[in-house]
Amino acid sequence: MKKHIHFVYDFLFPNGHLDFGYNISTLRDNFLYQVENNTEDRTLLLSAPHIPAVLEKQSGMFADEFISTNTHWNKMLVTEIQNVLDRKNYNESLHHFVVCLESTNASNFFEYYSNPNVDFDNLFSPKLLRYLKKRREFKILMIDNREGAYPHAPKLFKKVKEWLDKNNIKDRNKFIISTCNENIKKIKIDDSRIKVFNNNYYLYSAGKYIKQCEERNNQITEGHNDYEFSLQQELKFDIKEKYFLNYNRNSGRYHRPFLVHKLFLNNLYDKGFISLFQTDDFDNQLSRNHADEKLNIYPKTIKKWKETLSQWYPSIIDSDKGDEVAMFHNYLSRKDEYEKSYFSIVSETNAETKYLFVTEKTLKPIMNLHPFLVNGNPYTLKHLKSLGFQTFGKWWDESYDSEENFEKRTEMLIEQVKLLCSKTKEEWVEILQEMEPLLKYNQSLLKQKWMSKQYEKNLVDILDTSLI
Repeated sequence: MKKHIHFVYDFLFPNGHLDFGYNISTLRDNFLYQVENNTEDRTLLLSAPHIPAVLEKQSGMFADEFISTNTHWNKMLVTEIQNVLDRKNYNESLHHFVVCLESTNASNFFEYYSNPNVDFDNLFSPKLLRYLKKRREFKILMIDNREGAYPHAPKLFKKVKEWLDKNNIKDRNKFIISTCNENIKKIKIDDSRIKVFNNNYYLYSAGKYIKQCEERNNQITEGHNDYEFSLQQELKFDIKEKYFLNYNRNSGRYHRPFLVHKLFLNNLYDKGFISLFQTDDFDNQLSRNHADEKLNIYPKTIKKWKETLSQWYPSIIDSDKGDEVAMFHNYLSRKDEYEKSYFSIVSETNAETKYLFVTEKTLKPIMNLHPFLVNGNPYTLKHLKSLGFQTFGKWWDESYDSEENFEKRTEMLIEQVKLLCSKTKEEWVEILQEMEPLLKYNQSLLKQKWMSKQYEKNLVDILDTSLI
């Protein structure tokens, strides 16, 4: 039987249910903002604990996205809960009441909710807190279903445990914590009341856009800039303009300009479509000559970047509007550059060893029937294969994926790019013909994962475990 998932809220404001994350001091500001501005946008005003006077707008996304595709998932106020519990046919095993704490305007929700100034007791009404304490079908879901490239600090788990102890809460999986970082599964928590999992949001929702393209004649217009998305739905076995496609956008993530710098040094820059936006983070990095200790990139290396990048920086492929190409729904780009190139070099969000964070950046070439190499975390390809995807070890060496040293891994990747760009374009036509079944299989698998609703099933399974 289908499980009824009720997302519970304390307040209904003019633009809808008020997402959690506020505290007593910001509640008044939220109410006045919505009344005075008569806003229809789903916004929540939050302040970072260390600067409480500065409020920034945030939007909760998790509940809305999945209520829209699951008729038995809904929202309700805490004042409506008892009506459900009092039904004659009420069966606790078929209902889950979820209090959703999403990411905030801090750099990550681990940082925000770990802060001593954020008291869990001040996040919920007394009535809701009583339900959380007394009924096992009530759960707290702390979820970042968009990000995960940050440390999972132990102090948050310690704080959650102390809060559960203080309230004498003993239910299994009472507090569920989730990000998109695959390494969250490696965290060992010796407390049955706390559950962690990687929600793989990008993996499952990418298939939605494949389906939408099929339904909308391969044309989706989104955003206030009317950005037009499209997919390469069939391979073209023709002579293409460039060998590779390398989207980077944000130069503040230092593994990206490092890669582009290496492409220049190896005379590969003209072989591909390459983008890299100018950002304050990177400009400041160059001017200060600070080391990036996470990737072991030091000032002398950064000085070389400056000499190289000053020749062309910034570089733009399809749009110079950052908000146009950086929106959460941007699983799709325009198909043109995929059709005009043979393979992708994916520049992922992060390249550090302690994270494994697969985003839409890796999924875009899969969606566009484009073979790819990954400039990102080590073991990304290994992770994709564990999920059922096929990669390209038949055609080139993928051993770079298991190299943990960032600089060496990049050099190994560059060597493969050199090899691939040394082939004739006629040879590449033959390679694509040989690859076509694999590429179509991967694209189909993405769509199947969305259609299977596995994303929702994973959460429901965890909620169900708490009732056993």
